[in-house]
Amino acid sequence: MIELYPYQREAVQSVFEYFHTSKGNPLIELPTGSGKSLTMASTVKQAIDIYPPTNILLLTHVKELIEQDYKAILKYWPEAPIGIWSAGVGIKRQAQITVAGIQSIHKHPARFGNTHLVLVDECHLIPAKTDTTYQRFIGALRAYNPNLKVIGFTATPYRTDSGLLTEGDNAIFTDIAYSANVGDLIQQGYLCPLVAKNGVTKADLSGVGTSKGDFNNTALQHAMNKDALIEGAFDEVAIYAADRKHILGFCTGVEHAQRCAELANARGWAADYVDGTMGKTEREGKIASFKSGAIRFLFNANILTTGFDAPMIDCLVMLRPTKSTGLYVQIMGRGLRKHPSKDNTLVLDFAGNIERHGPIDQIKVKSKRKSGEKAVSVAPVKECPSCHELVHTSVRVCPGCDHQFPESDNPSHGTEATAADPVAALAKPRRVAVDSITYSPHTKNDRNSLKVEYTCGDHVYTEWVPIEDPRSYVRKHAVQWFWSHGRHACPDTVADALNLLEQGDLVPTPQYIEVVRDGTYWRVKERFGISHRPGIATVEREVSLGNLMRAWG
Repeated sequence: MIELYPYQREAVQSVFEYFHTSKGNPLIELPTGSGKSLTMASTVKQAIDIYPPTNILLLTHVKELIEQDYKAILKYWPEAPIGIWSAGVGIKRQAQITVAGIQSIHKHPARFGNTHLVLVDECHLIPAKTDTTYQRFIGALRAYNPNLKVIGFTATPYRTDSGLLTEGDNAIFTDIAYSANVGDLIQQGYLCPLVAKNGVTKADLSGVGTSKGDFNNTALQHAMNKDALIEGAFDEVAIYAADRKHILGFCTGVEHAQRCAELANARGWAADYVDGTMGKTEREGKIASFKSGAIRFLFNANILTTGFDAPMIDCLVMLRPTKSTGLYVQIMGRGLRKHPSKDNTLVLDFAGNIERHGPIDQIKVKSKRKSGEKAVSVAPVKECPSCHELVHTSVRVCPGCDHQFPESDNPSHGTEATAADPVAALAKPRRVAVDSITYSPHTKNDRNSLKVEYTCGDHVYTEWVPIEDPRSYVRKHAVQWFWSHGRHACPDTVADALNLLEQGDLVPTPQYIEVVRDGTYWRVKERFGISHRPGIATVEREVSLGNLMRAWG
């Protein structure tokens, strides 16, 4: 039997632990490329091992996923009692485990009335509306079996407009039972690293309105499907992706994808396009040519964002701007699968999506929305005008080329600042300018320390100076901190330190700090340009409202 990765075993275990303690319907969040189908296969087998008569439906929405999930179950469990019910696949055979397309099965709830467990693949595609095909079908199944259990699997357990899939009066799912972070899986070697370059070529989207939470598709295609834009992007592709062999392009519509393929072929590049209007044979033939390497560029219009398994993809070309965070994450996910032919996947962003949404492992979803707020927050970032590297808004010196940003290039966005890399967990150390510093007391585990908060643009970085820690190997960091700040001896208490720091210019302050990614936070590593700067630092003796607001984010 195939051995699961540790996180896959944890995901399966979390499902049954959830059912042991809760009565709801859980969600499992697994990034694209992390083996979601295999995890579902193990869940199915374990359910039948626990209770052999269990009848299971695995529901999804597209033919490719039906076939993919069916094959994954047989690969994991060759003797599985399994069938397919799908008009698109051309098979309608019911079994103890039935992998089915919701479009083909929703009119036959009575036939599947003895179902005990339903798994929904790519469950984020279930609309938020009350009366959906999924909801009607699952509701009909519950009429036959009130104890029916439903498990959702997705890489994006939220909708951009309505937030978490577990919230709302119409929510099918009640809790997120397990969540694997894409940045962690990349660092651990399970997924392929992403590297990104912002395109110089940009479209004017000022006249493009919004429809159903995303750019109006007709207006968007009109703005993007211009030869000058496409050729400009291709000039950069020729430079940055010269060594890439499987390049997947995301376009705004059929005409845009077709034109991209035409202009790519005119350059002597082997290119083609696919869209949802093509027949099955034609579309599958083009995808097969792309996977084999006969076609180097494959442009698509809205169909290869889910259920498309091509691990050899080593470059993504984003020519489709989107306001949908879920769609953005799904697009980026096409490059996350590992393959022996590549060390990373290059993302060339000509759509401004990385600037718009931030790193894919730092998407923030509000559990409960206030009126007027967006359900999914984005990371404010900016582009270096010299080398086009994407950095977060507090950065004053570009880590890619040492370009210095002027003060006016550091706007406040009113949202949480974070790394602008496509994957925050892979972010390089960065140097940011210090606008102001706040010193205050901090107590944790009955140990007092000095809390130092550096305000850098719209972000605050924090470090703790362990002045009163009884362990000499810990307190030495406090000694070193004060020695580097004007060669002062380290005070014995935090109160003495605040008295010293309150004396204005007596203790100099850094102009820049270097911060490094440490888990989900940024850690202050180094300080530069330490000098006397009047009015930069303040002392707060007690926990103030400002401190609490910063702590709460």
